[in-house]
Amino acid sequence: MRHAPWPLIPDRSPCGRLLAFCLLAALAAPGCGHEEKAHYTSVSKPPTVRLIHPEVRKIVRVVGQPSFIESYERTSIYPKLTGYIEKWNVDIGDKVKKGDVLATLFVPELVEDFGTKKATVKLDEERVELARTLVEVADADVKAAKARLDEAKAIL
Repeated sequence: MRHAPWPLIPDRSPCGRLLAFCLLAALAAPGCGHEEKAHYTSVSKPPTVRLIHPEVRKIVRVVGQPSFIESYERTSIYPKLTGYIEKWNVDIGDKVKKGDVLATLFVPELVEDFGTKKATVKLDEERVELARTLVEVADADVKAAKARLDEAKAIL
């Protein structure tokens, strides 16, 4: 069995006891000193206190969190008529509201139909004017016929 170079229990010789006593005295000596206390304590000098009046305020906190939004459904947009896109007003990903115009369409068939209908309206207006003129002529013929009838009655 080997012995440790430094024994855990000091030997009981007078030299060891003297060494232990000196060590204890060296450790206890700083605690035996007497320091002078401060002239005032925390009780003698009152602390400075600042008073405020509370005011009602609305607290707004903006909290940013990593996230993404995905819709539950996707909707395809189908036009009610076929034509060419003349102007795009919005693009994919833009925010839109109900009633916003997404695109302007050009439909040649509708333009042609509009021109035809416009010409038909103008022709009908001219026919109405012609009919009014014919009514005036017919009224004049009725007056002339009444005048001849009155003349014939006067002769008889």
